[in-house]
Amino acid sequence: MGTAGVVALVTLWLTMPTLLPIAKESSIDRAVKAGRGPSFWWPASWRAEYTRRTSLFILEDIVFDVKVKVWNLDAVPSPVLDVGFPVHASASSELPIEFEASRLAVVRAAPDFALIDQAGQPFHFSKLDGKVRLVSFIFTTCNGTCPATTHRLAQVRQELKSRGLLDGDGVHFVSITLDPERDTPEALVQFRKLYDIDSADWNFLTGPPADVHKVIDAWGMWVRPAANGQLDHPSRIFLVDSQSRVREIYNLSFLKTGWVADDVKLLLDESTSSKVDAR
Repeated sequence: MGTAGVVALVTLWLTMPTLLPIAKESSIDRAVKAGRGPSFWWPASWRAEYTRRTSLFILEDIVFDVKVKVWNLDAVPSPVLDVGFPVHASASSELPIEFEASRLAVVRAAPDFALIDQAGQPFHFSKLDGKVRLVSFIFTTCNGTCPATTHRLAQVRQELKSRGLLDGDGVHFVSITLDPERDTPEALVQFRKLYDIDSADWNFLTGPPADVHKVIDAWGMWVRPAANGQLDHPSRIFLVDSQSRVREIYNLSFLKTGWVADDVKLLLDESTSSKVDAR
């Protein structure tokens, strides 16, 4: 082995204590956020940490779902717990008509807000009243659940289009940044291009950090710094009906294209029925 080889080995040996923790953190973080299992080459200590973090993510989502019901308990006539996936509840004679007619209970009122869209224009959530909405929280430099969430929602939109459910302009997608400091309107435009999103029925939103974080808090989300410039955050996508009420909260694992399309159709049918009854 030549001098260069010896120098390379010594350098690697000296830097290993620094690189190994970074590699560990990055690998486990990506696996947890993407919802995939541990890699075959991971040592036992990495696998144990992966299991611990996965359990925490699941527990956080369960606690959030229970908390949402407590926040709006007065509006819900029975303590039906939403565990992050579509619940096909049976009707009860003790429930009001609107609950008997739907398997999607009202979780809470959807918080209103005003931010800035990808074109740099003011965006008011209340202007979408009368439409069914899918609201997600992402950031453009995410290497975890955000790309998967956006890709899945793009598949949902395609499914809705194939079923003819987008023909009446009754559905809108809203993606709100979790990283307003870096996610400028220009960054959001580039992010849309990555997923071939150019439709008027999908807005990506940013704004002054203080305003964005108020929206994050109002919707029961949270975000905190993580390693390598990443952000930790829960995976939640909110289904909002035409009356601006949250009717379902999905996480990535339960964001199934067919399920979501069925739920959107149900809310569109409810909206149509309400308009007919009002005449």
